[in-house]
Amino acid sequence: MTLEAPLRPPIAAKKAHSHPSLRGPRPDPWAWMESEEAELAEYLQQENAFASELIATFPETPERFAAELQSAVPPITTSPPSREGRWVYYSRTDVRTGRTVHCRQPWRGRLPTAEQIDAGRDEGTEQEVLDTEALPPAPGGRLGGWQVDPTGRLVAYLVDPDGGERYALFVRDLDGSVGSDDRPVAYDCMPGLVWHTDAEHLVFVSRHRQGKQLTSWSRLSATVETVATTSAHADRLSVRLSNDRLQIIVTHQTSTGTTVSSLARRHGRLLLRPVGGWPPDIAVEVEHHATDGGGGDWIVASGPRGGHLELIERTDLPDQHRTSPMFRCRADESIDGFRVFRDFLAVSVTGAGCRRILSVPFGPGAEAGTHVVDQSSLTSWIFGGRSVEHERPLLTYGRCSLTEPPRSVQIDLHTRDRRTVDGFASLPGYLQDDYLEASLEARADDGESVPITLVCRRSVRDRGDPAPCLLNVYGSYGASIGGAFSPSRLPLLDRGWIWAYAHVRGGGERGPAWHHAGRGLAKPRSIGDLAAVIGKLVSEGITSSDLLALRGRSAGATLVAATLNDSPGRCGAAVLEFPYLDCLSSLERPDPRYAVADWREFGNPNAGLQSHDRIASWSPYDNITRHRYPAIYICAALNDERTPPWHAAKWVARLRDQVATHQSPVLRVVGSAGHLGPVVPADSVRLEAEIQAFLAGHIRRGTE
Repeated sequence: MTLEAPLRPPIAAKKAHSHPSLRGPRPDPWAWMESEEAELAEYLQQENAFASELIATFPETPERFAAELQSAVPPITTSPPSREGRWVYYSRTDVRTGRTVHCRQPWRGRLPTAEQIDAGRDEGTEQEVLDTEALPPAPGGRLGGWQVDPTGRLVAYLVDPDGGERYALFVRDLDGSVGSDDRPVAYDCMPGLVWHTDAEHLVFVSRHRQGKQLTSWSRLSATVETVATTSAHADRLSVRLSNDRLQIIVTHQTSTGTTVSSLARRHGRLLLRPVGGWPPDIAVEVEHHATDGGGGDWIVASGPRGGHLELIERTDLPDQHRTSPMFRCRADESIDGFRVFRDFLAVSVTGAGCRRILSVPFGPGAEAGTHVVDQSSLTSWIFGGRSVEHERPLLTYGRCSLTEPPRSVQIDLHTRDRRTVDGFASLPGYLQDDYLEASLEARADDGESVPITLVCRRSVRDRGDPAPCLLNVYGSYGASIGGAFSPSRLPLLDRGWIWAYAHVRGGGERGPAWHHAGRGLAKPRSIGDLAAVIGKLVSEGITSSDLLALRGRSAGATLVAATLNDSPGRCGAAVLEFPYLDCLSSLERPDPRYAVADWREFGNPNAGLQSHDRIASWSPYDNITRHRYPAIYICAALNDERTPPWHAAKWVARLRDQVATHQSPVLRVVGSAGHLGPVVPADSVRLEAEIQAFLAGHIRRGTE
């Protein structure tokens, strides 16, 4: 039995239009959605109305799922504390509303426990720094980052008001009453802000007409000054504070290479001081290492292959005459990041089906002195990695698995003693032993083994019958998915579902080679790997085609939609979140901000007929077939600048026009949201609840 849609969906207008391409004009009657904003907005309102009417017919309402999602975690959770100067900072989140209050208490010689934090609040020593429900310019914006100045008096913070990732910058005086002095400093900013060590200048990146600019704001004169500019929107400009808190590091990436500089103050002005330059085929990350006597070295992690770091060197800059290798990962691994201590590096590595944190000592024989701090399989996750103090070898990092809630672990890199400093508060009614995590592999057409990880209730696997299964996929930009605990899975898991991840090529689960095997002209391999994973889950009796749902976000939705076009009968439902679907046209006429990264990942159709035809062979919008498609839920964000809502709207319009489907796809467009999702946390809960209600409705009806 399937869930029928008695309601009539909106029909998008057709308007004659053709895209120029290497193969000649290509008709696109829905191209108007890319430019006619008012008409598109009206059409999307109709889609939302249809979605609400259809979802109201589901046997289990989104409100029921929302209540379960909120009850799956403690009402109030407190983050692990961290020290900055004479203060200890932490946050307290109300899971029911999504409200987060960032707080601090005076440093008392060691990091406080959760009980000591609560005692400090009761004693009145806690100070509120920022409340996410009281952010200007209007309540409800997303906090994009914040930093307190070296004196502890001022906090600077970024706010995204509508999800468009264009941040407003404010400064608040913490010595006054909270909220009394929120000064607007700049608008249209990028993520990232740093206070200079002089405690006077705030440094950040903002946009201008031609590109981006590095800007400083003086708290004494309340004036803004441009430090440096870029000449193209595609350039990447970022600023951050070094791990030892002594240097401001500025990274400028262009099509011709990467330049890294430090920011120095000379004669009252901030000036860039070059650290080094690297060609465009080299990925690089730079950190500063303070040494005795007030000097310092630069630690450079680099790699030759599309964004993957492989080698860490200690460099005597600025003349770069002396370099000494410190660590090189294996060929099937890549470096996720590293933290600098006085005597050690802590390095996070992913690949070969494993995640590791290693300690690398400074000095001769560094590689020989390297030892593994912790490691995990793909069903677990080692994340984060911050030092409490640069001088003390204490590394704090997080650890969890698909079934184990996250906890923070602190290790002394000298003694190797470790302790759990904080963990996720106990989950109401959650018993870890009731759940099972497992790994298996599928065989792709070319013989490659593709990893699969999954989690479910033990009782589901004990029965041995095919069960409803939600298969998640991403497989792009070298990113890894899965392995982290999430309470949001519990409503479906407790209904007997299996939650699975397909670690297809294009992702980073097996190092740089795994990414490169599924990008550019090889992107069809990612689609083929997903098909192999589906076949494995069905052939093993874990699920069946009518009990299987696919889910992908952004570039992951590209793979899901391409799979639906190739084999619509492989699943009973699909969810596409903030999808990238009109790939051929978008890559022919790319947004200059994302062109280089997107061409590297998917290919450049303007480069020649081979590239053009390969992309045209899988681009989801250009390959809709006249087959019976499963139930489909698509959500888009009104303010998404990376994958604008017309990607989803055009695909839905063409699908309805070309396919006589028994159930129309559901298109939900979220207003105050961008590519990262809804700005208001409560809206994220409602969206996830609606998705799970959709899945439970269709898959359940198919099994009755």
